[in-house]
Amino acid sequence: MGVGFTRETQDRERDIAAARAGWEKAKDLIRDPAIRLVLLDEINIALRYDYLDVA
Repeated sequence: MGVGFTRETQDRERDIAAARAGWEKAKDLIRDPAIRLVLLDEINIALRYDYLDVA
C-alpha cells in the first residue's frame, strides 16, 4: 500500500491504518473471481506486531 513499517515505528497509528487498508484491499482481490492468486507477502509481520487482528 506504499507505506512501510517496522517494529521501531515512528507512528504506530499510521502503520496500523496502513495495514488495515492493505488488508481491506487484499480481501477485495481475494473475492474477485478473475484473480487466481493473491500473495500476502509480509502479512506475518503485521500480525506479529498486532497491526491486524488474527481473528
